[in-house]
Amino acid sequence: MASAPPTFGQLLKQHRLASGLTQEALAERAGVSARGISDIERGIRRAPYHDTINKLAQALELSAADCAQLEAATHRSRGPSARPGSESFAVLPPRQTEASNENSAPDPNNAAQHKFESFTSLAPQLAAYSPASPPPHTSLWLASRIHTSLITRLVGVLIVGVLLVGSMRSSGSTLAPRGATGGRICLATEFPTTVGDDPSLAGSWGRSLEHAVQLAVDQNQSLGSGYTLEAINYDEVPAAVATTDPRRGAQNIASMVKTPCIMGMIGPAWSAGAIAEMPTAARAGLVMISPANTNPALTLRLYAGAYGVDFDRLHPAGKQVNYFRTIANDAFQGLEIADFTSNSPPTGLRAKNAFVVNDHTSYGEVVDGGFTQEFLATGGRIVGTEGILLGGAEPVAELAARIVASKADVVCFGGTTNTGGGLLEAELDRVGYAGLFVSGDGIAGDAAFIKQAGATGTRDVFAVVPMPNLSEMTSRMAVRFASAFHIRYPHDDLDGYGANAYDDAMLLITAIKQVIRAGQAVTRQSILTQVQNIRYVGVTGLISFDHNGDSTHGVFSVYGVEFGQWVWMKQLSV
Repeated sequence: MASAPPTFGQLLKQHRLASGLTQEALAERAGVSARGISDIERGIRRAPYHDTINKLAQALELSAADCAQLEAATHRSRGPSARPGSESFAVLPPRQTEASNENSAPDPNNAAQHKFESFTSLAPQLAAYSPASPPPHTSLWLASRIHTSLITRLVGVLIVGVLLVGSMRSSGSTLAPRGATGGRICLATEFPTTVGDDPSLAGSWGRSLEHAVQLAVDQNQSLGSGYTLEAINYDEVPAAVATTDPRRGAQNIASMVKTPCIMGMIGPAWSAGAIAEMPTAARAGLVMISPANTNPALTLRLYAGAYGVDFDRLHPAGKQVNYFRTIANDAFQGLEIADFTSNSPPTGLRAKNAFVVNDHTSYGEVVDGGFTQEFLATGGRIVGTEGILLGGAEPVAELAARIVASKADVVCFGGTTNTGGGLLEAELDRVGYAGLFVSGDGIAGDAAFIKQAGATGTRDVFAVVPMPNLSEMTSRMAVRFASAFHIRYPHDDLDGYGANAYDDAMLLITAIKQVIRAGQAVTRQSILTQVQNIRYVGVTGLISFDHNGDSTHGVFSVYGVEFGQWVWMKQLSV
């Protein structure tokens, strides 16, 4: 008679011992009780709830095959006595992705992806736009402003052949790495770390992102099987320059692909850097994960013309998607602004009639396009639209008068403080407009917007930002990350971009460990395959990518103005 297949508890114990963990250590890593793990392994508890199983699988860094085996054991353990309606096992299985970067059928089980991929009927037809230099900002949000990166021409692209680490032999489940002691594996970072006298330089912010990655690396210096991990850091901002320079990005990525130990990179912060670097990284099969790029043309052909991007150059024919990001792009930001505006309290403003204004930039028109599409879909009405450069010579008073006459409940402004967002709000207040004012991360956190609007002109202003507010996140993983970061870097500011950067690094580290544990050769190709299929639970929640490289789940924060200051109000998850 064939022996009975292992139970869930027996499998859990096997994986725990293989990882060299005690029950207490696994409990600490997974955020569950040691008593609960003991009960499962002893068979007192046949199978835990699916949320607990996910935590255990993530803590043990299980492969897809291991997850499938656990899944089968769970179903056997629960058997026919499982209560009706109970959740089925879902240990983050690998998701099938396409090698092509073209848009294909959306996942019907992913509401966020379905909503976003349905946004095609209002494809923006915009003139090429070169943004002005960013103004000095006193806020960390605007110091990290990404939309200055919408550069419409590449300054040059270096074509570098694929450089992969040496091959390794595997036998069964035991990895035979290069030499007897494994090898050196590196993650590259690329953030704006230049510091100068100009307060608009983002050096301190870039350093905080770099340090977030370094923390993840320090926590995982030993990868198993004799492999060690280290970070190699690149600065994407030349000295005495306030924003990224594509030429610097091209130089950086050329150096990365020539460095055999580099298995992936976290960055860059600005989209212009990504435009310069993506072709070279794609040809080399090097994974790029950005915590901050929001230009939709990086991943979606639909917006390439609007932003002046050569999409086929960013994604060379025959190459797998290698560029990913863990932040929502600008088009999706417009959708979330619309949902917040139209939803009923406490999740929204319950506005029914909107007047839409954009600042004639690609960013502004894409945000407004997404807002219009979603606001109409939720049953709202667009009572007026206007494209106007409010920072120019055109009078704001005439526009404000038309908005009042339209009886709009809300004004959606697609733009930034620099293009006159605060000036419009001040004029609306002056002429007695009693409605609401909503916008995106172009104004959020910017003290200059409040100054432009005036003391009485910011009572009903809201801004939706595609980032979590880390101080409001209470999960055990988020609390541990923030505590460890501030202990290690007590003088650094930490925001949601830092949480993204940490998650990006941990995601790559998890992918590398899975390759090592599977006995596969640690190459850029094997890491890329893991990242394309990964489902990782991090500080900011579940992370996975669609076939374009965009995150399938988003976290947004809503900020409002109270007593002349920006304050966090609520978090929205997609």
